[in-house]
This record gives sequence, structure tokens and C-alpha cells, in this order.
Amino acid sequence: MRIKYGLSAMAFVAALALFGGLTSAEADKDHPAFARRVAGTYFVVERETGTREFLTISVDGNVFLNSSAEGDLQFGSSQGVWERSGRRAIAMKVANFDFDDHGIAVVDFVIEFDPAFMELVGRFSGALYPDGVDPLNPGNAAPLFAFEDDIAGRRMLAR
Repeated sequence: MRIKYGLSAMAFVAALALFGGLTSAEADKDHPAFARRVAGTYFVVERETGTREFLTISVDGNVFLNSSAEGDLQFGSSQGVWERSGRRAIAMKVANFDFDDHGIAVVDFVIEFDPAFMELVGRFSGALYPDGVDPLNPGNAAPLFAFEDDIAGRRMLAR
């Protein structure tokens, strides 16, 4: 079994439950101030693998994730959505195309921020589904493999 992410589920957040489906319209319509505090780009490191990532969280509920492992493991940039899941916490779901296994990986994250929203910790778990399986609704289809990890990161600042 090959592990593609190692993002250690966005850094060890104790006892945060994984989350189901989202749409970007659900991001945080009831708490726009929270969305503005969360929005930004973060430098993230996976605990087990040391993989580095840039995570961009938008105020409108979208996320973009670029990984240092994309070239070596032959997968594309990840895109997805987020929603508030706690006082300083969000749940995210991202997906990406896997080029060597010809499938789509779907990854769920739980992330908690420090009080200043400058640092984050979390956990992710995901699975790669073969081509022809709807990765957002795989039913009983078996994934090609599953993966998980913890992550930790900090906000990028212009100065």
C-alpha cells in the first residue's frame, strides 16, 4: 500500500470527528466574521511523512491545497470546501486527480486554530477511488487505498 498524503490529518486535533459533505454556500453564512478570521494561506507540514503543503482557505467556503508530494506521487492540486465545526474549528473536504492510478482521492480534514488564528493543528483521512467510481458517493465501492495523518501549520504573512 502506498501512502500519498501523510498530512497526518492536519495535525493531531484530539477527538474531532470527521465530517460529511459540504457545499461552498454552506461555509459560514451565519458567521461572516469567523470566515474572515479563518481565510488565508497556511504553510502546513504532515507529521508522519514531513510532506509540506500550502493550504488556502477562502472566505466563501472554498479551499485549495498544493502538496510537495504531487510530483513524486503523481496527483494534482486539491480543491474543496470548508464549513465551521466549532468555536475555532473547521471541517474540510478536498479532492484531487490521481494520475498514476487514474482515480480520484477524497480527503476529509478536521482543523482547529489557536486563539489568534495564526496556527492550526488537525487530522485528515482519505481514500483513493478507482476511475468510474463517484468519489463523492462511492457506495460500497472499495477504495484502492486509504491514508491518514496529522498536520500542523501556521499562517503566511506578507511582512
